[in-house]
Amino acid sequence: MNILIVHGDMSAGGGAEAFAAAIRDQLRDTGATVDLLDIRGLSTQDGRRRFDLRLLPGHLPMLRQLHLFKYALVCRYARRIAKPYDKIIYSYGEGPELPNLAATLYHAPAIFSTDRRAIDVLGYADRPAMLRVLKSLYIRMCRRIAGYRGSSGVGRGLVLTNSKWSAGMIRSLTGRRTDAVIYPRLRPIPNKPARRDRFGIVALGRLVRNKNLGFAIRLCNALRQEGLPVHLTIIGRANTIYGRWLVWRYRHHPAIRFVPDASREEIAEILCRARTGLHCYRHEHFGIAVGEMITAGVVPLVFDGGGVRELVRPSALRFRDFADAKARLCHIITATEAEIAALRARLLASPALHQAVNFEAQIAAELLPRLEVA
Repeated sequence: MNILIVHGDMSAGGGAEAFAAAIRDQLRDTGATVDLLDIRGLSTQDGRRRFDLRLLPGHLPMLRQLHLFKYALVCRYARRIAKPYDKIIYSYGEGPELPNLAATLYHAPAIFSTDRRAIDVLGYADRPAMLRVLKSLYIRMCRRIAGYRGSSGVGRGLVLTNSKWSAGMIRSLTGRRTDAVIYPRLRPIPNKPARRDRFGIVALGRLVRNKNLGFAIRLCNALRQEGLPVHLTIIGRANTIYGRWLVWRYRHHPAIRFVPDASREEIAEILCRARTGLHCYRHEHFGIAVGEMITAGVVPLVFDGGGVRELVRPSALRFRDFADAKARLCHIITATEAEIAALRARLLASPALHQAVNFEAQIAAELLPRLEVA
Protein backbone atom coordinates (compact mmCIF):
# COMPACT_ATOMS: atom_id res chain seq x y z
CA MET A 1 0.00 0.00 0.00
CA ASN A 2 1.35 3.43 -0.97
CA ILE A 3 0.40 6.24 1.41
CA LEU A 4 1.09 9.98 1.25
CA ILE A 5 1.03 12.10 4.41
CA VAL A 6 0.43 15.81 3.72
CA HIS A 7 1.71 18.26 6.33
CA GLY A 8 2.61 21.94 6.60
CA ASP A 9 6.20 22.19 7.82
CA MET A 10 7.80 19.32 9.70
CA SER A 11 10.66 21.58 10.81
CA ALA A 12 8.22 23.50 13.05
CA GLY A 13 8.85 20.79 15.63
CA GLY A 14 5.56 21.06 17.53
CA GLY A 15 2.94 18.56 18.61
CA ALA A 16 1.41 18.40 15.13
CA GLU A 17 4.78 17.42 13.68
CA ALA A 18 5.35 14.73 16.31
CA PHE A 19 1.91 13.38 15.46
CA ALA A 20 2.68 13.24 11.73
CA ALA A 21 6.04 11.56 12.34
CA ALA A 22 4.48 8.93 14.60
CA ILE A 23 1.78 8.11 12.05
CA ARG A 24 4.43 7.80 9.33
CA ASP A 25 6.63 5.52 11.45
CA GLN A 26 3.84 3.24 12.62
CA LEU A 27 2.39 2.90 9.14
CA ARG A 28 5.82 1.92 7.85
CA ASP A 29 6.03 -0.70 10.60
CA THR A 30 2.93 -2.34 9.10
CA GLY A 31 4.76 -2.74 5.78
CA ALA A 32 3.17 0.21 3.99
CA THR A 33 5.25 2.52 1.80
CA VAL A 34 4.80 5.99 3.27
CA ASP A 35 5.97 9.27 1.72
CA LEU A 36 5.59 12.65 3.42
CA LEU A 37 4.98 15.98 1.69
CA ASP A 38 5.58 19.30 3.40
CA ILE A 39 6.89 22.74 2.46
CA ARG A 40 10.40 21.32 2.06
CA GLY A 41 9.24 18.90 -0.61
CA LEU A 42 8.40 15.22 -0.97
CA SER A 43 10.34 12.91 1.37
CA THR A 44 10.15 9.34 0.11
CA GLN A 45 10.45 6.14 2.08
CA ASP A 46 13.95 5.51 0.74
CA GLY A 47 15.22 8.79 2.18
CA ARG A 48 15.22 10.89 -0.98
CA ARG A 49 13.75 14.39 -1.10
CA ARG A 50 12.17 15.98 -4.17
CA PHE A 51 11.57 19.73 -4.13
CA ASP A 52 9.23 21.57 -6.47
CA LEU A 53 9.48 25.27 -7.30
CA ARG A 54 5.76 25.66 -6.58
CA LEU A 55 6.68 25.40 -2.90
CA LEU A 56 9.36 28.10 -3.09
CA PRO A 57 7.19 31.05 -1.88
CA GLY A 58 6.90 29.35 1.51
CA HIS A 59 10.67 29.70 1.94
CA LEU A 60 10.89 33.45 1.30
CA PRO A 61 12.14 35.22 4.47
CA MET A 62 9.10 37.51 4.75
CA LEU A 63 6.63 34.60 4.33
CA ARG A 64 8.17 31.66 6.16
CA GLN A 65 6.34 32.46 9.43
CA LEU A 66 2.95 32.25 7.67
CA HIS A 67 2.11 28.66 8.56
CA LEU A 68 -1.32 28.50 6.94
CA PHE A 69 0.12 29.97 3.74
CA LYS A 70 2.81 27.27 3.67
CA TYR A 71 0.21 24.56 4.25
CA ALA A 72 -1.94 26.01 1.47
CA LEU A 73 0.98 25.74 -0.95
CA VAL A 74 1.53 22.14 0.12
CA CYS A 75 -2.16 21.30 -0.36
CA ARG A 76 -2.12 22.84 -3.84
CA TYR A 77 0.88 20.75 -4.82
CA ALA A 78 -0.56 17.61 -3.18
CA ARG A 79 -3.50 17.74 -5.61
CA ARG A 80 -1.01 17.36 -8.48
CA ILE A 81 0.83 14.32 -7.11
CA ALA A 82 -1.90 12.50 -5.15
CA LYS A 83 -3.30 10.24 -7.87
CA PRO A 84 -0.72 7.37 -7.76
CA TYR A 85 -1.15 6.88 -4.00
CA ASP A 86 -3.62 4.41 -2.51
CA LYS A 87 -4.38 6.64 0.48
CA ILE A 88 -3.82 10.28 1.42
CA ILE A 89 -3.66 11.52 5.02
CA TYR A 90 -3.88 15.21 5.91
CA SER A 91 -1.95 15.42 9.18
CA TYR A 92 -2.03 19.21 9.73
CA GLY A 93 -5.69 20.06 9.18
CA GLU A 94 -8.41 19.96 6.57
CA GLY A 95 -7.48 20.08 2.90
CA PRO A 96 -8.99 19.85 -0.61
CA GLU A 97 -11.18 16.84 -1.34
CA LEU A 98 -9.39 13.96 -3.04
CA PRO A 99 -10.83 10.63 -4.22
CA ASN A 100 -8.19 8.68 -2.28
CA LEU A 101 -8.35 10.74 0.93
CA ALA A 102 -8.28 8.34 3.87
CA ALA A 103 -8.10 10.61 6.94
CA THR A 104 -7.90 14.21 8.12
CA LEU A 105 -6.36 15.08 11.46
CA TYR A 106 -7.65 18.36 12.90
CA HIS A 107 -5.23 19.96 15.38
CA ALA A 108 -7.39 23.08 15.46
CA PRO A 109 -11.17 22.97 14.95
CA ALA A 110 -11.05 24.34 11.38
CA ILE A 111 -7.96 26.14 10.08
CA PHE A 112 -9.60 27.21 6.80
CA SER A 113 -12.81 28.46 8.43
CA THR A 114 -13.60 32.19 8.54
CA ASP A 115 -16.27 31.67 11.20
CA ARG A 116 -15.51 34.03 14.08
CA ARG A 117 -15.58 31.13 16.55
CA ALA A 118 -12.84 29.35 14.61
CA ILE A 119 -10.73 32.52 14.41
CA ASP A 120 -11.17 33.30 18.11
CA VAL A 121 -9.87 29.90 19.24
CA LEU A 122 -6.74 30.42 17.12
CA GLY A 123 -5.73 33.12 19.60
CA TYR A 124 -7.79 36.07 18.34
CA ALA A 125 -10.53 36.12 20.99
CA ASP A 126 -9.09 39.20 22.72
CA ARG A 127 -7.51 40.86 19.68
CA PRO A 128 -8.84 44.09 18.05
CA ALA A 129 -11.68 43.67 15.54
CA MET A 130 -9.48 44.89 12.67
CA LEU A 131 -6.96 42.11 13.28
CA ARG A 132 -9.76 39.54 13.13
CA VAL A 133 -10.89 41.01 9.81
CA LEU A 134 -7.34 40.80 8.44
CA LYS A 135 -7.07 37.23 9.70
CA SER A 136 -10.30 36.36 7.89
CA LEU A 137 -8.98 37.84 4.63
CA TYR A 138 -5.73 35.92 5.05
CA ILE A 139 -7.64 32.66 5.55
CA ARG A 140 -9.74 33.31 2.45
CA MET A 141 -6.57 33.85 0.40
CA CYS A 142 -5.05 30.62 1.72
CA ARG A 143 -8.26 28.71 0.95
CA ARG A 144 -8.05 29.81 -2.67
CA ILE A 145 -4.39 28.84 -2.92
CA ALA A 146 -5.08 25.41 -1.41
CA GLY A 147 -8.17 24.80 -3.52
CA TYR A 148 -10.20 24.09 -0.41
CA ARG A 149 -13.93 24.59 -0.99
CA GLY A 150 -15.30 23.45 2.32
CA SER A 151 -16.34 20.02 3.49
CA SER A 152 -19.25 18.41 1.69
CA GLY A 153 -18.97 15.36 3.92
CA VAL A 154 -18.57 13.15 0.84
CA GLY A 155 -15.30 11.40 0.15
CA ARG A 156 -13.59 13.08 3.09
CA GLY A 157 -12.30 9.97 4.86
CA LEU A 158 -11.89 9.62 8.60
CA VAL A 159 -12.07 12.65 10.87
CA LEU A 160 -9.56 12.58 13.72
CA THR A 161 -8.80 15.26 16.29
CA ASN A 162 -6.76 15.94 19.41
CA SER A 163 -9.36 16.48 22.16
CA LYS A 164 -13.04 16.02 22.89
CA TRP A 165 -13.42 19.80 22.89
CA SER A 166 -11.96 20.00 19.37
CA ALA A 167 -14.38 17.28 18.28
CA GLY A 168 -17.32 19.33 19.56
CA MET A 169 -16.04 22.45 17.82
CA ILE A 170 -15.57 20.60 14.52
CA ARG A 171 -19.13 19.35 14.64
CA SER A 172 -20.42 22.86 15.46
CA LEU A 173 -18.40 24.52 12.68
CA THR A 174 -18.61 21.90 9.92
CA GLY A 175 -21.37 19.47 10.89
CA ARG A 176 -18.87 16.60 10.75
CA ARG A 177 -18.67 13.92 13.41
CA THR A 178 -15.25 12.87 14.67
CA ASP A 179 -14.37 9.21 14.18
CA ALA A 180 -11.71 9.16 16.90
CA VAL A 181 -10.04 11.45 19.43
CA ILE A 182 -6.30 10.78 19.56
CA TYR A 183 -4.51 12.87 22.16
CA PRO A 184 -1.09 14.16 20.99
CA ARG A 185 2.12 12.42 21.94
CA LEU A 186 3.32 13.43 25.39
CA ARG A 187 6.82 12.53 26.52
CA PRO A 188 6.74 12.65 30.34
CA ILE A 189 9.31 14.69 32.25
CA PRO A 190 10.11 12.72 35.42
CA ASN A 191 9.20 14.37 38.71
CA LYS A 192 12.61 14.29 40.42
CA PRO A 193 12.80 14.96 44.15
CA ALA A 194 13.81 18.59 44.56
CA ARG A 195 13.12 21.55 46.80
CA ARG A 196 10.48 23.52 44.92
CA ASP A 197 10.36 27.29 45.11
CA ARG A 198 6.95 28.39 46.39
CA PHE A 199 7.30 31.67 44.49
CA GLY A 200 8.75 30.15 41.34
CA ILE A 201 6.38 30.23 38.36
CA VAL A 202 7.12 28.69 34.97
CA ALA A 203 5.57 29.09 31.51
CA LEU A 204 6.44 26.60 28.80
CA GLY A 205 5.74 26.77 25.05
CA ARG A 206 6.60 28.52 21.82
CA LEU A 207 7.21 32.27 22.11
CA VAL A 208 4.31 33.29 19.88
CA ARG A 209 1.48 35.79 20.34
CA ASN A 210 -1.35 33.35 20.85
CA LYS A 211 0.37 31.82 23.90
CA ASN A 212 -0.53 35.14 25.61
CA LEU A 213 2.74 35.43 27.53
CA GLY A 214 2.08 39.12 28.13
CA PHE A 215 -0.82 38.05 30.37
CA ALA A 216 1.57 35.90 32.44
CA ILE A 217 4.02 38.79 32.78
CA ARG A 218 1.22 41.14 33.89
CA LEU A 219 0.18 38.61 36.54
CA CYS A 220 3.70 38.37 37.85
CA ASN A 221 4.00 42.17 38.04
CA ALA A 222 0.64 42.47 39.82
CA LEU A 223 1.58 39.94 42.50
CA ARG A 224 4.95 41.60 43.08
CA GLN A 225 3.21 44.95 43.56
CA GLU A 226 1.22 43.31 46.38
CA GLY A 227 4.38 42.11 48.11
CA LEU A 228 4.65 38.51 46.87
CA PRO A 229 8.24 37.89 45.68
CA VAL A 230 7.23 35.80 42.67
CA HIS A 231 9.51 35.30 39.68
CA LEU A 232 8.59 33.93 36.27
CA THR A 233 10.71 31.72 34.04
CA ILE A 234 9.54 31.49 30.42
CA ILE A 235 10.87 28.57 28.38
CA GLY A 236 10.26 28.16 24.67
CA ARG A 237 11.46 28.33 21.10
CA ALA A 238 12.26 31.89 20.07
CA ASN A 239 12.45 31.34 16.32
CA THR A 240 10.01 34.12 15.43
CA ILE A 241 10.37 37.90 15.24
CA TYR A 242 7.85 38.24 18.07
CA GLY A 243 9.72 35.71 20.22
CA ARG A 244 13.05 37.47 19.78
CA TRP A 245 11.40 40.84 20.50
CA LEU A 246 9.84 39.46 23.70
CA VAL A 247 13.21 38.23 24.97
CA TRP A 248 14.76 41.63 24.20
CA ARG A 249 11.86 43.60 25.71
CA TYR A 250 12.16 41.99 29.15
CA ARG A 251 15.91 41.33 29.22
CA HIS A 252 16.41 43.64 32.25
CA HIS A 253 13.26 42.74 34.19
CA PRO A 254 14.29 41.68 37.72
CA ALA A 255 11.69 38.89 37.98
CA ILE A 256 11.27 37.68 34.40
CA ARG A 257 13.76 35.20 32.97
CA PHE A 258 13.65 33.79 29.45
CA VAL A 259 15.27 30.49 28.57
CA PRO A 260 14.87 30.38 24.77
CA ASP A 261 15.52 27.19 22.80
CA ALA A 262 16.27 25.18 25.94
CA SER A 263 17.33 21.54 25.72
CA ARG A 264 15.03 18.90 27.18
CA GLU A 265 17.47 18.45 30.07
CA GLU A 266 17.35 22.18 30.85
CA ILE A 267 13.54 22.14 30.69
CA ALA A 268 13.39 19.19 33.09
CA GLU A 269 15.72 20.88 35.58
CA ILE A 270 13.68 24.10 35.60
CA LEU A 271 10.30 22.34 35.88
CA CYS A 272 11.46 20.20 38.78
CA ARG A 273 12.32 23.32 40.80
CA ALA A 274 9.11 25.28 40.14
CA ARG A 275 5.89 24.71 42.03
CA THR A 276 3.41 26.58 39.82
CA GLY A 277 2.89 26.80 36.07
CA LEU A 278 1.04 29.30 33.90
CA HIS A 279 -0.53 28.56 30.51
CA CYS A 280 -2.48 31.57 29.28
CA TYR A 281 -3.54 30.58 25.75
CA ARG A 282 -7.28 31.12 25.50
CA HIS A 283 -9.01 27.91 24.36
CA GLU A 284 -5.86 25.78 24.01
CA HIS A 285 -6.84 22.78 21.88
CA PHE A 286 -4.89 20.29 24.03
CA GLY A 287 -1.69 21.64 25.63
CA ILE A 288 1.36 19.36 25.44
CA ALA A 289 3.34 21.86 27.54
CA VAL A 290 0.69 21.62 30.27
CA GLY A 291 0.96 17.82 30.22
CA GLU A 292 4.74 18.05 30.56
CA MET A 293 4.35 20.36 33.55
CA ILE A 294 1.99 17.88 35.21
CA THR A 295 4.33 14.91 34.76
CA ALA A 296 7.19 16.98 36.20
CA GLY A 297 5.16 17.80 39.34
CA VAL A 298 4.30 21.41 38.46
CA VAL A 299 0.74 22.54 39.25
CA PRO A 300 -0.48 24.49 36.19
CA LEU A 301 -3.02 27.31 36.13
CA VAL A 302 -4.79 27.47 32.75
CA PHE A 303 -7.53 29.40 30.98
CA ASP A 304 -10.95 27.80 31.51
CA GLY A 305 -11.65 26.93 27.89
CA GLY A 306 -10.60 24.50 25.19
CA GLY A 307 -9.32 20.95 25.33
CA VAL A 308 -6.73 21.73 28.01
CA ARG A 309 -9.54 21.25 30.53
CA GLU A 310 -9.32 17.53 29.76
CA LEU A 311 -5.81 17.62 31.24
CA VAL A 312 -6.57 20.11 34.03
CA ARG A 313 -9.80 18.88 35.57
CA PRO A 314 -9.72 20.66 38.99
CA SER A 315 -11.74 23.87 38.59
CA ALA A 316 -9.46 25.57 41.14
CA LEU A 317 -6.73 25.52 38.48
CA ARG A 318 -8.74 27.25 35.73
CA PHE A 319 -9.32 31.00 35.37
CA ARG A 320 -11.69 33.15 33.30
CA ASP A 321 -10.12 36.63 33.40
CA PHE A 322 -7.22 38.57 34.91
CA ALA A 323 -8.76 39.14 38.33
CA ASP A 324 -9.75 35.48 38.56
CA ALA A 325 -6.28 34.36 37.49
CA LYS A 326 -4.64 36.60 40.06
CA ALA A 327 -6.81 35.27 42.90
CA ARG A 328 -6.30 31.62 41.93
CA LEU A 329 -2.54 32.07 41.50
CA CYS A 330 -2.32 33.62 44.97
CA HIS A 331 -4.23 30.64 46.35
CA ILE A 332 -1.82 28.14 44.76
CA ILE A 333 1.23 30.04 46.01
CA THR A 334 -0.09 30.14 49.59
CA ALA A 335 -1.47 26.56 49.58
CA THR A 336 -0.03 23.98 51.96
CA GLU A 337 2.13 21.12 50.71
CA ALA A 338 -0.73 18.71 51.44
CA GLU A 339 -3.10 20.74 49.26
CA ILE A 340 -0.55 20.85 46.45
CA ALA A 341 0.03 17.09 46.71
CA ALA A 342 -3.73 16.48 46.42
CA LEU A 343 -3.90 18.66 43.29
CA ARG A 344 -0.93 16.80 41.75
CA ALA A 345 -2.64 13.48 42.36
CA ARG A 346 -5.83 14.64 40.63
CA LEU A 347 -3.86 15.98 37.68
CA LEU A 348 -1.93 12.73 37.25
CA ALA A 349 -5.20 10.76 37.26
CA SER A 350 -6.46 12.45 34.08
CA PRO A 351 -7.47 9.91 31.38
CA ALA A 352 -6.34 12.39 28.72
CA LEU A 353 -2.86 12.49 30.25
CA HIS A 354 -2.68 8.70 30.36
CA GLN A 355 -3.73 8.36 26.72
CA ALA A 356 -1.28 11.05 25.57
CA VAL A 357 1.60 9.30 27.33
CA ASN A 358 0.54 6.08 25.58
CA PHE A 359 0.30 7.79 22.21
CA GLU A 360 1.54 4.89 20.07
CA ALA A 361 -1.12 2.62 21.58
CA GLN A 362 -3.80 5.16 20.56
CA ILE A 363 -2.52 5.13 16.97
CA ALA A 364 -2.51 1.34 16.91
CA ALA A 365 -6.01 1.07 18.37
CA GLU A 366 -7.83 4.05 16.85
CA LEU A 367 -6.19 4.81 13.50
CA LEU A 368 -4.47 1.79 11.95
CA PRO A 369 -7.53 -0.52 11.99
CA ARG A 370 -9.70 2.22 10.45
CA LEU A 371 -7.15 2.66 7.67
CA GLU A 372 -7.29 -1.10 7.12
CA VAL A 373 -3.54 -1.49 7.45
CA ALA A 374 -3.52 -3.30 10.81
